[in-house]
Amino acid sequence: MTARQYPLALLVFFASIAVPMLKLIGLSVMLITIQTGRAGWLRDRTRLYHIVRFIGRWSMIDIFMDMLLGALVAFGSVITIEPGVGALAFCGVVILTMFAAETFDPRLMWDAAAETQGRAAAEAAS
Repeated sequence: MTARQYPLALLVFFASIAVPMLKLIGLSVMLITIQTGRAGWLRDRTRLYHIVRFIGRWSMIDIFMDMLLGALVAFGSVITIEPGVGALAFCGVVILTMFAAETFDPRLMWDAAAETQGRAAAEAAS
């Protein structure tokens, strides 16, 4: 028996898997480029920061949606949903990425790039 609820499946996939993974990838890219002092694409990375921060505000809605979905699917003996360790891990990732996005300072990317360019200019001058 199939319910053929593809839009609901896409919504859950996008909100529960794709968005958190994209947030983690975006934060990782920003942190790696700070460590390497990469100067390219600074404006794009600053936009990425603002997107990650904006999405971070709405991350708790995903947990609420999953909770409602679990309540709607409670059919007793036919189907049961039991949140386990995965729910706790998911909430932890959501909360940690929210804190990471809020405490990240995009000026660090610009400072690291300026420092790298300053070192390159000093080496070229000597």
